[in-house]
Amino acid sequence: MAEKRAAANSDLAHQLELCKRALIDSERGRSEALLENQRLHRSKAELVRLNVRVAQGFEVLDEQSQGRLRQVVEEACDELTAFVDRLVEGRTGEA
Repeated sequence: MAEKRAAANSDLAHQLELCKRALIDSERGRSEALLENQRLHRSKAELVRLNVRVAQGFEVLDEQSQGRLRQVVEEACDELTAFVDRLVEGRTGEA
């Protein structure tokens, strides 16, 4: 009976050690995830600032060109959209 108890205690100690290791690994993973999340938030904020600056710069240039810049960009977008549509239609027609 003492052997069974000793074996059970040994098994419990082993299980406890596994749980402790799992907790440590989990906490390490959580810390790494939090750091990565902070980095992503900083990156997102920088991208938002860049987007605002580009939009402001575009507005200034469009104003100086009396709307011609916007017109050229919109025409280019329309042409690109039509081109992509033709490519997609061609591929779906082949299948």
